[in-house]
Amino acid sequence: MDPQLERFADTLALAGIDITQPFDVRWYNAHAIEHSLPLSPLPTFERPPSDGTLAVLLGNSTALWSAFLRWLAAQPDPESVTDPLDTYTASVISAAVADLTGGARHDIFWVTDSSRLVSMQRVALVSGLCYHDAETQLSIHPAFGAWVAFRAVVVLDAPAARFGDSPPPLAKGMERDVRLAWAALRDCVTVGRDHRYSEAQLVYHYTKDREVLMHAMRAQPAAT
Repeated sequence: MDPQLERFADTLALAGIDITQPFDVRWYNAHAIEHSLPLSPLPTFERPPSDGTLAVLLGNSTALWSAFLRWLAAQPDPESVTDPLDTYTASVISAAVADLTGGARHDIFWVTDSSRLVSMQRVALVSGLCYHDAETQLSIHPAFGAWVAFRAVVVLDAPAARFGDSPPPLAKGMERDVRLAWAALRDCVTVGRDHRYSEAQLVYHYTKDREVLMHAMRAQPAAT
């Protein structure tokens, strides 16, 4: 990873966005065509095909939760913040991208924006970040297991030819036990169990229950 991308990744990791995976847009676009997926191609900014186009998949493990709660506790009126987790991640990512690009052309595809659908799971697959379980559509990370969430894909007006061909898919075997109901699904993956979300993070992830969120925020240790 070049120094600028390393600094970008380090900045985001401090804010809990600890998954930063560069990839070539060509890998995703070719994968969508090969598998006849109903997905729009990612932009290339008219770069020569031989150059490729650099993009970065952003996501998080359980590391996001404590950073998010600290931010929420610092807001003047935490209970009034609309879509607090999405607001936080969008703010953090947008600021980091602005610093990285310095005004250069780029595009951000948010997981929350259904009008511009990008399959983050397929990006994780073609970039070699995660194993993709076709039956459950679950992404399984070699270290974090199923305890990952994707936030955005950032496409940059920069070459990606140095990455070469798409890496081979991660080995099967990481998907074992992934066959139960959705609520219990992630707990069934042995890999990454040490990175399991806390109960509060898990409940909020699935229900967006603000009472659970406020309780978790107040229970956070005071910053030192």
